[in-house]
Amino acid sequence: MSTATQSQDKPLNGDPATSGASWAGFIRFWSSVKLGITMILAIAVSSILGTLVPQGDPSGLLNSPMSDQAKQILLALGAHNVYYSWWFLTLLTVFFFNLAMSTWFVCMPKLRVALKPPRPMSEASQERLHLDRLALPAVEQEKLVDLLRAHRFRAFAFDNGQIVADKGRISRFSALITHIGLFTLLIGGLASGLAGFKSQAPLFVGQSMPVDDIVKVAHQQGFLAPGHYDWSVQLDQFRMDYYDPTTVRQFYSNLTIQRPGKAPETHEIYVNKPLRVDGVSFYQSFWGVGGAKLSIGNEKRQIEMTNAQRFKLEGSVSRQLDIGTGQYFLYLPDHRAPLQIVELHTLQPVAALEKGHETTLNGEKVSYLEPALYSGLQVKADPGIPIVYAGFFTVVLGVSLAFISHRQLWITRRSTGEYLLSGTANRGRFTFQQELLKITSKLGTTA
Repeated sequence: MSTATQSQDKPLNGDPATSGASWAGFIRFWSSVKLGITMILAIAVSSILGTLVPQGDPSGLLNSPMSDQAKQILLALGAHNVYYSWWFLTLLTVFFFNLAMSTWFVCMPKLRVALKPPRPMSEASQERLHLDRLALPAVEQEKLVDLLRAHRFRAFAFDNGQIVADKGRISRFSALITHIGLFTLLIGGLASGLAGFKSQAPLFVGQSMPVDDIVKVAHQQGFLAPGHYDWSVQLDQFRMDYYDPTTVRQFYSNLTIQRPGKAPETHEIYVNKPLRVDGVSFYQSFWGVGGAKLSIGNEKRQIEMTNAQRFKLEGSVSRQLDIGTGQYFLYLPDHRAPLQIVELHTLQPVAALEKGHETTLNGEKVSYLEPALYSGLQVKADPGIPIVYAGFFTVVLGVSLAFISHRQLWITRRSTGEYLLSGTANRGRFTFQQELLKITSKLGTTA
């Protein structure tokens, strides 16, 4: 076969029928309810995973009571960082596209049809299709129209004596408004996952930290999170209120925000009263003992301490501390308890100092000044929160509209001059029947 003959056998632009079928299949797949339900289930399962697995620092997952293999699988999936992971954001994006296709190709055509006035119907069709039927006396058509409009129906009269009417059309917007709300929720979720971050900042009194440094150590951070903040936060004071000598009621942090070219701003935060600056929120999240302030000889020192849980003890413990020729470590069971100085090799306590008291070890005078408490701040930026709230209330509005009954009426003039009244309602049929009886009672009705 020649080359010319081969070129004639191949269509230049493809088969239009095949292209049309492919496009129809594409629309059918991406606008399908099954795909939407699948995405909702996948997002729900992901959210459950994000609830069960500690989020943020992977150490929370590593310390959980499960097999090492399960931990490795969850770490590989990013289960400790679900809401900022690429696969969770992909689920939101796919659901967004499915919702857009469903809205445009399914919801909108149905809405356009539903908003049209009811079409006239023959008497035989009314008898066959409608269960709710009543006979009306022979009256002027205008009187019937006025009566229906008095009951807030949208009425249309025809020259052949027929009348069609409906009300509650706003319920037809329920699906569209719900879709808009879901769109808004997804946009908010994507904004949070792509442009938000969540970090922690333990600060000692007098310590200042650039916000940039706080963001850099964030375990939860979106791909598009802002990369530069030119201001810092400083902890001026940390204090606590107590229910009793051992139970903390509330803890407070006084913070100073230092921004270039602006006067310092001082704010007090506590649990349930955060501080928001330039889209960044500071929450009073936790507190702890980060060290002990001592006077050893003529030198004041702050000895760093860490959580003693790894030694199966409550409180905080320090590393090796040299005092004179001896080697010790510090143990503080509680920030209000006496500080214990323990000999390193024998593990025997050699002193227990109340705050403000002193002792002598190896010729060195040791005074316990106070515990060095730190304020634990949770620092986060979440641009999606107001969008999510707007989406939530929009969904609630859309679902609420679905409870409004859409009622349609058909009135046909019979050969006797009387009228046949019939109608349908998508919900609240008993109430609809009562309304029909009220309408007919104002005209007088026959069985």
